[in-house]
Amino acid sequence: MFEAMETAKATKAIDLNDRISIYQPTQKDLIFPELPPFANHAEYRQHLRQRLVAACHAFAVQSFD
Repeated sequence: MFEAMETAKATKAIDLNDRISIYQPTQKDLIFPELPPFANHAEYRQHLRQRLVAACHAFAVQSFD
């Protein structure tokens, strides 16, 4: 367990330049999906719940229940 922690500490940080995430495209004119702005924490939680329900529904449709 401690070996894995030491390996994680030894790993170099990824240079993101001006990107926010490693999943953000580096090519110009590509759209990276972003979170919409939320007025409060309740709206953010509702957004997460809706995505979770959609993911569970997609798994159920594919009979991964």
